[in-house]
Amino acid sequence: ASTPSPTTMAEDNYDKRAVTTSFSLEGMESAKLSFWHKYNILQGGNGAFLQVGYKGDATYDGDATDWDWKYIVPPGQYTGMLYYEYQIYDDFDNRVQWCWNGVSDDGSFSWEYANLDIISYVPEAYRSEVKIAFNYTQFGGGTGVGWFIDDVKLVVSRDDSAIIDGNMKDVWAMNSTMSHSGMYSWSNIDPTTGNIKTGVDNYLMTSPIDLTNAKSAYLSAYFKFNFNEDAGTPPDGFRVEISPDGGITWIAINLGARSSWGVSGTEDENTGLTESGDPVADDYWVNSSSLTRLNLDLSAWSGNQVLIRFRVVTNNIGDLLYPHNNNANYGDPGFGGFYVDDVQVHGETIFG
Repeated sequence: ASTPSPTTMAEDNYDKRAVTTSFSLEGMESAKLSFWHKYNILQGGNGAFLQVGYKGDATYDGDATDWDWKYIVPPGQYTGMLYYEYQIYDDFDNRVQWCWNGVSDDGSFSWEYANLDIISYVPEAYRSEVKIAFNYTQFGGGTGVGWFIDDVKLVVSRDDSAIIDGNMKDVWAMNSTMSHSGMYSWSNIDPTTGNIKTGVDNYLMTSPIDLTNAKSAYLSAYFKFNFNEDAGTPPDGFRVEISPDGGITWIAINLGARSSWGVSGTEDENTGLTESGDPVADDYWVNSSSLTRLNLDLSAWSGNQVLIRFRVVTNNIGDLLYPHNNNANYGDPGFGGFYVDDVQVHGETIFG
């Protein structure tokens, strides 16, 4: 198809701005923003660019309650410049110069992928409330067809300084020897034995997740585990629970008393079926979507801010003949306990 005319919607596109809801980056080491976009914007005079906003810094405007906006220059991302005679600045006196303009994807008006890490743009002291602004700026002439944005995602990773001491009572810790991606996963094991403790009932909880404007929402994660398959009071295993009221009440999104058991990625030799995830596993890491007893559709909680927790439970039998992993010394697969990595909540917003 031919590229749309640069003047198709000139009367409607003038200095528009889309701003995300606020989110926290406290304790984070990285915050990678990504999205797909396509654009047809009059080259030279007009353009599209990004800003990150936070409040509390009174250095520039004297108001600690006001939002201050900083111009983002992602390396290798912007495709054009604003017309040199027009000089605009952000709230920190940085000149807004590079932008997206012209026609995306080398003139084909097709979708392009953009990604950048925004953590360096926000001083550590002001990361409790952060927003991202998508700016479409016009100085004159035709605007072009416009700027179209889809599939916006922010993926964060926690700073190593937030690692919990593995000797703490609840035994949740960052683990550097087993991870699905990156350098760490969260684990629930006794740091002395490498196994799960007797009589455990504890959990790892996410930061608040804002589903206020969600049209749909889905949980995704990777798990690696070795639990005793036997029934008990309670049976050993892990559960996934969600709270829409700040942790006052919790609702299990697993079916039955536990999400899974046995060794992750194994299958029944008779039926070929498994409750422990995809048998074609990556070093025993299995995707949450392969667990048959776990509901990943969180759309029922749209309109709320939610918490999600991964809860590990073992019974109180301490006999050495009753190990809490699936065999006496977990010889094969060579590990015991529970590990979780790459947790994401994704979906669509009501704004399309």
